Amino acid sequence: MELQDILWPNGSNNDAGLARMHYYCALDDIDTFPAIAATPASATSAAELVTVADDFVFKSGKCFKEFYCTLEKGNMKSTLVGERDGKSAENTVTLFHPGNKDYLLGMIEYLKNTNLVVLVRELDGQIRIFGSEYLPANLDVAESDSGTKVADLKGITVTVKSIGRIAPIYTGAIPLTPAA
Repeated sequence: MELQDILWPNGSNNDAGLARMHYYCALDDIDTFPAIAATPASATSAAELVTVADDFVFKSGKCFKEFYCTLEKGNMKSTLVGERDGKSAENTVTLFHPGNKDYLLGMIEYLKNTNLVVLVRELDGQIRIFGSEYLPANLDVAESDSGTKVADLKGITVTVKSIGRIAPIYTGAIPLTPAA
């Protein structure tokens, strides 16, 4: 791959933050995990190194599930870690769901030791994949908070972490109907 200019078009929008709806599933629910097709040797652009265009294929009866996050209460980071000649990435997404309802507390209890794949939608619509076929994402932190004052926000904050490569961009379909 040839190096590319890294420029910023004057007047471009750069909306920060995460959208309200995100998607998750157990890694075991996936029949075929899409891969990044390009390698540094085969890529013709830098974008090819972080883009997954093929769709997830689920096992029968399985699909992605939705996860609502309060606007301006979600955050995603991809951080390079490691020593020289051994760099990888740690990817974290923190989402806030209002309320301390039984369905959410029960899902946290179930997911706390489950290998996951999470699709995170940025405010500009771009979707990133947390977790891969061999390095799944995991629930790293879950905190239920009742708030103290009536004006406080009550709910649950979850942080999901994945390691390996920078969380890639996903341009495929998001199956929300169970596979046949």
